[in-house]
Amino acid sequence: MSKEIETPAGMYIGFAAMRAMNEWPSNHEGAITAFLEDLGKHPKTKHLVDAARKKLSPLVNDRKALRQAMNDYENRL
Repeated sequence: MSKEIETPAGMYIGFAAMRAMNEWPSNHEGAITAFLEDLGKHPKTKHLVDAARKKLSPLVNDRKALRQAMNDYENRL
């Protein structure tokens, strides 16, 4: 009997990040896009990508709001 080994979500996130950085070393936007696409394919991380897209979609066309959201995020770090 072969049993499928379950990959923990955290491990999958790490693999997706490494793959994105290797494929897009000088293009941060391309790396982020590839990373999110990978996360959207995994059943344990898909909901995170869906929630982020839902929250960010109103900001995409509003540059001032997007810049403010990014500044707020950086200030929390």
